[in-house]
Amino acid sequence: LVGSTRAAMALVDDLGRFGRDLMDEFWPGPLTLVCAATPSLSWDLGDTKGTVAVRMPMDPVALDLLKETGPMAVSSANRSGSPAATTAVEAIEQLGEDAVAVYLDGGATESSVPSTIVDLTYAVPRVLRNGAIPIEKLREVCGTVIGELRKGPQRPTPRKAGETGEEAAAAEEASAAESPAPETRPVAEEAAPAPEAADRDRD
Repeated sequence: LVGSTRAAMALVDDLGRFGRDLMDEFWPGPLTLVCAATPSLSWDLGDTKGTVAVRMPMDPVALDLLKETGPMAVSSANRSGSPAATTAVEAIEQLGEDAVAVYLDGGATESSVPSTIVDLTYAVPRVLRNGAIPIEKLREVCGTVIGELRKGPQRPTPRKAGETGEEAAAAEEASAAESPAPETRPVAEEAAPAPEAADRDRD
């Protein structure tokens, strides 16, 4: 989580063609952008394959906190397999008072719908998880956006030399149409939880 676009830029090596436009349109708000991480990012985020997922939340208390602390590596306020807490009371009920040092109560969240996650590491933006921002809104900003994959955990093919974004999108859509569509794979809210959050989820 970041408290400003400038903070996000310090974590990201490449926003691609549309990253800044998406930030300007939907931040602060429920849009998570997966980008190539800056080589100087030393956080232990797990195996993210050189990427970082960034989001600027639309919550005044969270933004004030982030402007004081700087970017924070986070997970949802819940135990693994349980729904995310929408109030401080729900978070305390799930996590207890021993596992968490401080609960900051900013009131109930306005929506339980998770953020939309978009991968910007390829020439054509791809939705990794459908969420609060529909793909139609994303296409108003980016033009071509590939929908959420529904055929297993594979990443899109990088664009070939000389191939336009539209050509790459058409090729991927055609490839997806040739395969059956089993259940959508689950995608984490953020690129990876902070180490202490990961330990908590395993408890």
